[in-house]
Amino acid sequence: MDGFDRMKLACQRFKNHEYGIEDFQSWLETGFSATRGGKNFRIILERALNDLERIRFLKPEEDHYVYGNEIADRLVIEIEEYKTSVQKLGYYP
Repeated sequence: MDGFDRMKLACQRFKNHEYGIEDFQSWLETGFSATRGGKNFRIILERALNDLERIRFLKPEEDHYVYGNEIADRLVIEIEEYKTSVQKLGYYP
């Protein structure tokens, strides 16, 4: 299991309510440090982390899962798209 798969697993576990938005954010930050993604992937992940931060501090706690699920769904799609581009190009853009 590579870093990308671990981040997708973190998304799924958040969606399953196994942990809250703060732990989800922490998992993604940890996964990011262990992932060999290029600049484009860092941009994708930083946007997700920034969005989670905004949710944590600007949305009511009872809505964290609703908004967090949107981020998790988007991130899974973007991870898959990034992995596909890496396979086509042969390097981490």
